[in-house]
Amino acid sequence: MQPNKNNILHFIYRATQYFQIPDFQRPYTWNAEIVGAFLNDVEHVRESSRNHYFGTVVYVPEADHFTVIDGQQRLTTTLLMLVAVYHILREHPEKSTITAQQIKDQYLYDQYGAPEKDRKILLRTVTTDNVVFKKLFEGQALTADEAANRQKKTYDQFKRYFLQRDHLETYIRALERFEIITVAIDSNDDNPQLIFESINSTGAPLSSGDKIRNYSLMLNSESARRHTHDRYWSRIEKTLTRRDGNELIDDITGFYRHFLQCKAGESFAEAQTYSRFKTFFDKFVGHEHTIARLDAYYQELLVYLEAYCFIRYGDDPHDRFSAFREYNSRFQYLEVAPRMSFLMDSLVRYIHGGLTKHELLGLYKALEIFIVRRLLCNMGTGSMNKAIPTWFKQTEQLWKKHPGSAFDDVFRRYLLSGKGRTRVFPNDAEVRNAIENYPMGTYVTRLLTYIFACIEDSIQPNESKLLLRLRHGDIKLSLEHILPQTLSAAWKHALGDGAASVHETWLNRLANLTLTGYNSTYSNKLFTEKKECENGFSNSPLNINRHIAGYEVWNEAALKQREAWLVDRIFLAWPALTSSISSGDESRPGRYSIGDSVSLTHSKPVYVEICGDSFQVSSWRHLAETVCKQLAHLDAAIFETFLTDEDFSLRGGGRLVSSSKDNLRNASEVMPDVFIETHFSANDLRDLITKVAEKYELEDEIFFVLER
Repeated sequence: MQPNKNNILHFIYRATQYFQIPDFQRPYTWNAEIVGAFLNDVEHVRESSRNHYFGTVVYVPEADHFTVIDGQQRLTTTLLMLVAVYHILREHPEKSTITAQQIKDQYLYDQYGAPEKDRKILLRTVTTDNVVFKKLFEGQALTADEAANRQKKTYDQFKRYFLQRDHLETYIRALERFEIITVAIDSNDDNPQLIFESINSTGAPLSSGDKIRNYSLMLNSESARRHTHDRYWSRIEKTLTRRDGNELIDDITGFYRHFLQCKAGESFAEAQTYSRFKTFFDKFVGHEHTIARLDAYYQELLVYLEAYCFIRYGDDPHDRFSAFREYNSRFQYLEVAPRMSFLMDSLVRYIHGGLTKHELLGLYKALEIFIVRRLLCNMGTGSMNKAIPTWFKQTEQLWKKHPGSAFDDVFRRYLLSGKGRTRVFPNDAEVRNAIENYPMGTYVTRLLTYIFACIEDSIQPNESKLLLRLRHGDIKLSLEHILPQTLSAAWKHALGDGAASVHETWLNRLANLTLTGYNSTYSNKLFTEKKECENGFSNSPLNINRHIAGYEVWNEAALKQREAWLVDRIFLAWPALTSSISSGDESRPGRYSIGDSVSLTHSKPVYVEICGDSFQVSSWRHLAETVCKQLAHLDAAIFETFLTDEDFSLRGGGRLVSSSKDNLRNASEVMPDVFIETHFSANDLRDLITKVAEKYELEDEIFFVLER
């Protein structure tokens, strides 16, 4: 390495050189706040004539250009400032003693380089930014997506700022006092990729997607890099960069996390995405990075990308998934994240011909029924985040035992055989009990809107598309309590004796809720007024509201009748699952849940089952180690909290979980620098495992088999 002191303006002024930002770099990311701080620094230097340290620029010198490893954000920002001032001076030359032509010739064009137009522009940004920078410099119109690029926002911010100021030459000269340390790397001696990751461990943190892009394009040969970028990564980045309002957001991390969960058949924390990716990529592609291995890897990945973009965004460029759009749209509205990996696996199998259309529809329907019923019963989906990514591979294993059965039938059997918090399927009695007793008015509004919209659509399945219209914003409806949240004197009179009790019991029950489009000022009106007002129940286009309008009065009897009507409609929309495959007897002699109150004295475990996976063990200590290691692998962040959690303190001092083995009598390391105490009896070790499992909300997903 060759470090030197320089300033940013002098560094940019290279008569025969241009800067190339390699494709593995992340896009330009500076926002208005950071650019504002940069302008404050420029003003301070301009007024005080003091120097300002602007950071480090690390680069690899090539024959006619510098490949920038670190410092591209600072370089890009400086050049955008120069472009903005250049354009202002073309229109307002009186604002500076330095001319627009001087700025162009000295800082924005390589006058002595190759004649190709794009070679004259010194800055080469990553592919998604390069077009925007060129268009900004040349004053060309931008597309809507290009206009959302951060470079355009920074350019506009600079232009607004400097249009209000004179003596712009003083701002240009201030950049001569922006000191930088330049570090030239010998590409034969140093590893640019390791340097990139090391340097970027400080400052604005790299996302997993940034690191994945870097690792994917830092290959052994220029031909492999160019092949990968041109054929695959340019497409991946374009596909996964989406406009969110006025911002461009990349979804690289999200896609890769779900792709890798599909390949591993297990869930893991988002923070593990990059390390998982490196392991998978190196194993699949190898260290030689041959074109054949790269092609095989990316061709498989692109199939998963197609599935992901359909599930996440509804994209269907090949018109493969038209039969599944309605179900997919329903999941998109419900925003149940755990579905992603399971449905990606299912769609990929369908693309490859391993599932029929009927089977895939069956998977979509069964998954929706399972999730909606659990949500209605307030079981939630939080604990399923870890479980659902494993379901496809576990269903495949079960299908191998029933090869003549339809895959969706096997999946229904898998769901019906579930036990514990993450897989139990709520039966009709449990759903009915929830509707009749739970205060659903306190549930998330989106879920309740979804329930009522789906019921409406099920009444007229060939005509009503209420959920789709709500999702697209074509119609605005709000969740309404029919009995108002505060009873007026008129309402109390209408309800008669026991009004307070009826109100307390029924206010937030599902029967007292609906979707309306009438003005919120009507919320406390009497039932008859709510029926007849503009957009009221009698005039509503919705069947769920015309049903309400059929009641003469709104009292406890009416509420009970509507509750029964809603239960019937819910069972029609999300019927109980059935399977033609017999359940068999899953119990085995000596098989117990971790929470079963059975004495373990003089017993020996031979297997432990964790979320459906079986592990052979030889002792209670081995069983405790296995469970803790598997759960720590599932989510390390949760396990690390045990180091300070009072629930893992021992009476009289000491801890069950420690960061040092020296503090334990018989320590077992479950993850780096995290140890558990295993110097306990079988019953005490079972208590430790139960405590750990409860923290993960998986106490009903762990079983052990004894050999007595």
